[in-house]
Amino acid sequence: MTVSILMGLLIAAVAGVIWYMVPKSIHHTVEGVKYRLGIENKDFEESVTVNINGKMKRNFKGERIFTGTIHIENEELPVPVNQRELVIKFFGDNSPALIAYRGYSDDSLYAYNYGSMYTNADMSEFSIEVNEQYGPDRSGWNGGDGLMISAPASDRTEALKISNRYFMARWKDQVKPLE
Repeated sequence: MTVSILMGLLIAAVAGVIWYMVPKSIHHTVEGVKYRLGIENKDFEESVTVNINGKMKRNFKGERIFTGTIHIENEELPVPVNQRELVIKFFGDNSPALIAYRGYSDDSLYAYNYGSMYTNADMSEFSIEVNEQYGPDRSGWNGGDGLMISAPASDRTEALKISNRYFMARWKDQVKPLE
């Protein structure tokens, strides 16, 4: 009797680990808002459609890893179309992950960091801090007047609520809410 109970528990544990680690398909087309932070920029907002296609898996540490593409309609990236597959590693539930393209073009390696992404487990809701160029060799984002994309949202107010929910969960009392 004890052996059969232990075998049943072992089988259940192995099945649970396999289910936990099997990649889950992610296919979303989400309407969102691209906006600029700061009270003085409250009128800057534009509707965007974001297509996310790929797979999400977890490693033994429980970290989520997305492999696939994120396409923001009407936005041109300085990345060859055939090299836009991403591998995004989320290090914790409240930690942003870097959206970074890496590849080989024109006889050299390149890296293009689009920004940082906060998201829920199935990527159906997210907020992206969009990096901007500050000169020929510098790019970054700031919480004062940085660009954001949040979805699903139909206006800046909804988008800002999504961004603040993720941002404040991550930074807690260390910063004030985004405006």
